[in-house]
Amino acid sequence: MKTLTRDALLCDLPDREEPTKGLDAKVDGFGGWLRRSGGIRRELLQAVEEVERLGPQWKDLTDGQLRERLRPLREQFRRGERREELLPTALAAVREVADRRLGERPYPVQLMGALALHRGWLAEMATGEGKTLTAGVASVLTAWTGVPFHLVTVNDYLAERDAKWMEPLFAACDLSVGYVTGAMAPVDRRNNYRRDITYTTSKEITADFLRDRLRLGQYTDVVRWRVHQRFRLNGSLPDGVVMRGLHSAIIDEADSVLIDEAVTPLIISGLSDEAVLKDIHSRAAAVAGGLVQGTDYTVNLRYREVELLPPGRRLVRTAAEQWEDRWRSPANAGELVEQALTAQLFFIRDKHYVVHENKVVIVDEYTGRLMPNRKWRHGLHQAIEAKEGVSLTAADTTLARMSFQRFYRLFRTWVG
Repeated sequence: MKTLTRDALLCDLPDREEPTKGLDAKVDGFGGWLRRSGGIRRELLQAVEEVERLGPQWKDLTDGQLRERLRPLREQFRRGERREELLPTALAAVREVADRRLGERPYPVQLMGALALHRGWLAEMATGEGKTLTAGVASVLTAWTGVPFHLVTVNDYLAERDAKWMEPLFAACDLSVGYVTGAMAPVDRRNNYRRDITYTTSKEITADFLRDRLRLGQYTDVVRWRVHQRFRLNGSLPDGVVMRGLHSAIIDEADSVLIDEAVTPLIISGLSDEAVLKDIHSRAAAVAGGLVQGTDYTVNLRYREVELLPPGRRLVRTAAEQWEDRWRSPANAGELVEQALTAQLFFIRDKHYVVHENKVVIVDEYTGRLMPNRKWRHGLHQAIEAKEGVSLTAADTTLARMSFQRFYRLFRTWVG
């Protein structure tokens, strides 16, 4: 097995096979159904029975004796020694720590969930069965191996709350914990990513990963990075890199992250130097306001699209004669006006966005939270600003983008 060095974790990404298709996908699906039809549950129940049998050995220990017994367990997990053989003992130990430090003794169903996560499966748990504690117990087992480990939840509040809630458990197991939220400065992000366990959200970890790849530039290859370290007097990371690499993750609310938001792209943008774009969006909004639906353009409500008709294109072409050279062509002018019409017809104030302090602020459609640092792309944000009559921001150019679905395939192991 290839040794995962610190450099490799930071720079290299694992190759992933494409998902199976056609008949292969059906065979895989049938095999999964057979495994889920009872065999896995029986296997987990048998393992938990062993944990229950070992429980009294840990319950009778003093706090000092418990700490002393935990230390060699962690070292064996870190060295990869007899992990499967030690799982019942480790779970019994962590269960006792949770009981003492959190006042919550994991139930058998929570131990089954933790064991399922540790073995790389998706675990379905009903509301009230204690997913937070289940994930906390499983986190200890993975974090003991020493790899970069992230626990991904649905919003900033839960990331901070769960990290603080589980901190006594992790501290007693000789593990550090941190959390990364949207309001954090880069130095705080870096410090929290360097903890043994980091709670965060899909949006934050994906954005930080993309920003780090941009900062690493040509060094997103382990060989180049080692040459860089060898011949530079200062072998530190490039300025601004915050993460310590990707390896393992537990995803809370996995159905939401991996299905509902799976193909949602997260985009890292930079400001464009084209100051003239501000004026041109205002001109396009004025032209769009004078067009008549059905005569000058048609609307497709299903796909939220607008298409100019010949009379509308003639009006746009006439208006564009006074525009800057780049936007004077019928194609560019028509695209700008269609964008302005889209902003006017499909984006509703106080539903899709709000106007705060003379700025358009996007509202997250899943959580209802304001996202002041995010913008719509392809000029749509400027079109909405022109519609509202507020100051237009500089246009963005896309520097990097990735969907959550593609991002999680970069992890060597992930569960949820």
